Amino acid sequence: MSTRFLVLSIYSIALFILAVIPPIGITIQRAGMMLKLHHIAGFAVHSILAWVYFAGRPSKPKHWPLLVPLTSFLLGVLIEFTQLFLPYRSGRMGDLLQNALGIALGQGLIYLALARGWFVSRKEFPEKSH
Repeated sequence: MSTRFLVLSIYSIALFILAVIPPIGITIQRAGMMLKLHHIAGFAVHSILAWVYFAGRPSKPKHWPLLVPLTSFLLGVLIEFTQLFLPYRSGRMGDLLQNALGIALGQGLIYLALARGWFVSRKEFPEKSH
Protein backbone atom coordinates (compact mmCIF):
# COMPACT_ATOMS: atom_id res chain seq x y z
CA MET A 1 0.00 0.00 0.00
CA SER A 2 1.43 3.36 -1.00
CA THR A 3 1.91 6.22 1.42
CA ARG A 4 -0.16 8.46 -0.87
CA PHE A 5 -3.08 6.04 -0.74
CA LEU A 6 -2.78 5.77 3.04
CA VAL A 7 -2.80 9.57 3.50
CA LEU A 8 -5.79 9.99 1.15
CA SER A 9 -7.67 7.18 2.92
CA ILE A 10 -7.01 8.51 6.43
CA TYR A 11 -8.04 12.03 5.39
CA SER A 12 -11.21 10.70 3.71
CA ILE A 13 -12.15 8.73 6.82
CA ALA A 14 -11.46 11.76 9.03
CA LEU A 15 -13.68 13.96 6.82
CA PHE A 16 -16.45 11.37 7.01
CA ILE A 17 -16.18 11.06 10.80
CA LEU A 18 -16.23 14.84 11.25
CA ALA A 19 -19.31 14.97 9.05
CA VAL A 20 -21.31 12.51 11.12
CA ILE A 21 -20.51 13.77 14.63
CA PRO A 22 -22.56 16.63 16.12
CA PRO A 23 -21.86 19.83 14.15
CA ILE A 24 -18.91 22.13 14.74
CA GLY A 25 -17.44 24.66 12.36
CA ILE A 26 -17.18 28.23 11.20
CA THR A 27 -19.90 29.78 9.08
CA ILE A 28 -20.20 33.18 7.46
CA GLN A 29 -23.66 34.57 6.79
CA ARG A 30 -23.82 37.18 4.02
CA ALA A 31 -26.82 38.30 1.99
CA GLY A 32 -28.83 35.19 2.82
CA MET A 33 -26.08 32.75 1.83
CA MET A 34 -24.15 30.79 4.38
CA LEU A 35 -20.59 29.82 3.48
CA LYS A 36 -19.30 26.88 5.45
CA LEU A 37 -15.57 27.36 5.32
CA HIS A 38 -14.89 23.86 6.65
CA HIS A 39 -16.68 22.38 3.61
CA ILE A 40 -14.65 24.47 1.19
CA ALA A 41 -11.30 23.93 2.93
CA GLY A 42 -11.89 20.25 3.64
CA PHE A 43 -12.73 19.39 0.05
CA ALA A 44 -9.99 21.61 -1.40
CA VAL A 45 -7.46 19.60 0.61
CA HIS A 46 -9.17 16.31 -0.29
CA SER A 47 -9.01 17.05 -4.01
CA ILE A 48 -5.33 17.99 -3.74
CA LEU A 49 -4.59 14.74 -1.89
CA ALA A 50 -6.58 12.78 -4.49
CA TRP A 51 -4.56 14.45 -7.26
CA VAL A 52 -1.28 13.59 -5.51
CA TYR A 53 -2.42 9.98 -5.16
CA PHE A 54 -3.51 9.53 -8.78
CA ALA A 55 -0.56 11.49 -10.20
CA GLY A 56 1.89 9.32 -8.27
CA ARG A 57 0.51 5.98 -9.43
CA PRO A 58 2.79 4.06 -11.78
CA SER A 59 -0.22 2.81 -13.78
CA LYS A 60 -2.78 5.58 -14.12
CA PRO A 61 -6.32 5.14 -15.43
CA LYS A 62 -6.75 6.74 -18.86
CA HIS A 63 -8.81 9.70 -17.63
CA TRP A 64 -7.30 10.04 -14.16
CA PRO A 65 -7.52 13.87 -14.04
CA LEU A 66 -11.32 13.48 -14.19
CA LEU A 67 -11.26 10.88 -11.41
CA VAL A 68 -9.75 13.39 -8.98
CA PRO A 69 -12.74 15.78 -8.68
CA LEU A 70 -15.16 12.87 -9.14
CA THR A 71 -13.61 10.97 -6.21
CA SER A 72 -13.85 14.03 -3.97
CA PHE A 73 -17.39 14.83 -5.08
CA LEU A 74 -18.58 11.25 -4.49
CA LEU A 75 -17.21 11.42 -0.95
CA GLY A 76 -19.30 14.58 -0.46
CA VAL A 77 -22.40 12.81 -1.81
CA LEU A 78 -21.80 9.89 0.58
CA ILE A 79 -21.44 12.30 3.50
CA GLU A 80 -24.58 14.29 2.67
CA PHE A 81 -26.57 11.09 2.08
CA THR A 82 -25.46 9.68 5.44
CA GLN A 83 -26.43 12.92 7.16
CA LEU A 84 -30.02 12.48 5.95
CA PHE A 85 -30.37 9.68 8.50
CA LEU A 86 -28.79 11.46 11.47
CA PRO A 87 -31.10 13.42 13.80
CA TYR A 88 -28.52 16.11 14.56
CA ARG A 89 -27.41 16.56 10.93
CA SER A 90 -29.10 17.33 7.63
CA GLY A 91 -27.87 16.52 4.15
CA ARG A 92 -28.18 19.64 2.01
CA MET A 93 -27.70 20.45 -1.64
CA GLY A 94 -26.04 23.72 -0.55
CA ASP A 95 -23.38 21.72 1.26
CA LEU A 96 -22.69 19.72 -1.90
CA LEU A 97 -22.31 22.98 -3.83
CA GLN A 98 -19.83 24.25 -1.24
CA ASN A 99 -17.96 20.93 -1.42
CA ALA A 100 -17.80 21.42 -5.19
CA LEU A 101 -16.48 24.95 -4.65
CA GLY A 102 -13.72 23.52 -2.44
CA ILE A 103 -12.92 20.87 -5.05
CA ALA A 104 -12.70 23.55 -7.74
CA LEU A 105 -10.44 25.63 -5.48
CA GLY A 106 -8.17 22.63 -4.85
CA GLN A 107 -7.99 21.79 -8.55
CA GLY A 108 -7.32 25.44 -9.38
CA LEU A 109 -4.42 25.48 -6.92
CA ILE A 110 -3.00 22.32 -8.48
CA TYR A 111 -3.16 23.70 -12.01
CA LEU A 112 -1.69 27.01 -10.85
CA ALA A 113 1.17 25.13 -9.21
CA LEU A 114 1.70 23.07 -12.37
CA ALA A 115 1.65 26.14 -14.59
CA ARG A 116 4.17 27.92 -12.36
CA GLY A 117 6.44 24.89 -12.10
CA TRP A 118 6.10 24.62 -8.32
CA PHE A 119 6.03 20.81 -8.39
CA VAL A 120 9.40 19.14 -8.52
CA SER A 121 9.81 15.51 -9.44
CA ARG A 122 11.40 13.18 -6.91
CA LYS A 123 14.17 12.46 -9.42
CA GLU A 124 15.45 16.03 -9.01
CA PHE A 125 16.07 15.58 -5.28
CA PRO A 126 19.56 14.43 -4.35
CA GLU A 127 19.81 11.03 -2.68
CA LYS A 128 20.29 11.10 1.07
CA SER A 129 23.77 10.08 2.14
CA HIS A 130 24.14 8.10 5.32
